Amino acid sequence: MLTKTDAMKILADLSAAFHVPPPRLQWAVRAKNGRWWPNLIQLGPRLWRGQDAVLHEFAHHLAWCRVHYDCNHQKDFQLALWDVASTFYGDGFRYAWSTEYRSLRRFGHRKPTAHASGA
Repeated sequence: MLTKTDAMKILADLSAAFHVPPPRLQWAVRAKNGRWWPNLIQLGPRLWRGQDAVLHEFAHHLAWCRVHYDCNHQKDFQLALWDVASTFYGDGFRYAWSTEYRSLRRFGHRKPTAHASGA
């Protein structure tokens, strides 16, 4: 089970790794899915995807910091998620792409050269 302390550490570590300001964390005890708004991430102990939900929501934050608009689950977000997964796991393929939305599953199973974000 994900704890608030774990989530805060992951967000702080990723923010430092990508040189972006950390998002605010809203801890919602009943939340089963993470949610993102500019500079705010909502997480909770019941997230069915655990720490991968933290990575997914942080990727929204990172994409926002990079392009300054909500790119939803489009290319800029996909590149951000690949970068976040690669940073967190050391290899983007270790992320649980099979639990993602269909377009993200397709993206996550491509060759690593398809992910050159330039970041």
